[in-house]
Amino acid sequence: MTNYTFFVDESGNVTPEAGISDEVGPSRYLSMGGCLVPDSEIPELEEVLNSVKDRFRKKKNLHATDLSHVQKIHLIHELQQVKCKWFGVVSDKKTLRGFKDKSDGEPEDY
Repeated sequence: MTNYTFFVDESGNVTPEAGISDEVGPSRYLSMGGCLVPDSEIPELEEVLNSVKDRFRKKKNLHATDLSHVQKIHLIHELQQVKCKWFGVVSDKKTLRGFKDKSDGEPEDY
């Protein structure tokens, strides 16, 4: 039996202050991306990420906000070497029926 690890990250602004978009307050969209990796492929994934990190001369973890468009394309190209499945979800928060009411209308709660 093959064991897997699912890596996931979200993107979206939930603070009442201006964020990474032109909006003030929480962003309208919530996006999540993930990668399902067989545990046997994790060393290869780590090797690819460390190689890209070294090439870009990054001392800390790779983060999309710290990469240029060209660097992001290079990272994606390199990650295609790893045997894994990629997932992405984008949700318009305005379509989350009833959730705003359940959060007492506090934007940072939805």
